[in-house]
Amino acid sequence: MASALIKFVVSFSSQDEVHKVQNLINGDGCQKWLSNSKEKTGQIEAIFQLEDFLKVAFIDVGTIWCSTIEIQVGRSDWPQDKQYLTLCPTASLMSPIDCRLKQNINKTRMFSKEEFIDTVVREKWDRIKLILRQPYRKDVQFGVSFIKIKSAAAVYIEKPKSGLSPLDDNGRVKMIKSHFFGSKKDRYSFHTLL
Repeated sequence: MASALIKFVVSFSSQDEVHKVQNLINGDGCQKWLSNSKEKTGQIEAIFQLEDFLKVAFIDVGTIWCSTIEIQVGRSDWPQDKQYLTLCPTASLMSPIDCRLKQNINKTRMFSKEEFIDTVVREKWDRIKLILRQPYRKDVQFGVSFIKIKSAAAVYIEKPKSGLSPLDDNGRVKMIKSHFFGSKKDRYSFHTLL
């Protein structure tokens, strides 16, 4: 599976003096992007330019104090006033109770093709827009600890055993493990997602 490289930040709505949105590109995966401490709207956004047009297969995002996340996609050749399309509808990360009790502050969410809007995921995109919301706590800085984008050009799927589909529950777990921990070439076959 090919990792998509983020070329640069197109725009952002808020950032901390130290934990800037640029950290997600320049960092080693340990640097984060946080909202400005004076941010009181409860929403921040950032648009990232990818190296090339691609079909998105997976997006993994680590969040800090985010109640919800929405992922949109666009193209650099669109007019500036054109609205981005929703790739992944708003997903809940923290409940109001979590926020009140300061629980589940750091979350990692792995979005896959099954969670993306079907008509949008079929196209190629070169811009990703993250919309993060925290309406329950105005006294915290919220943001992203990392973002990983994988293209649908090629993925490894385990060969089915004893007639099982490679995408049944057991196969899906193994595919996710392969995604994060690598794979042994003799156990996996190379497939192209359509």
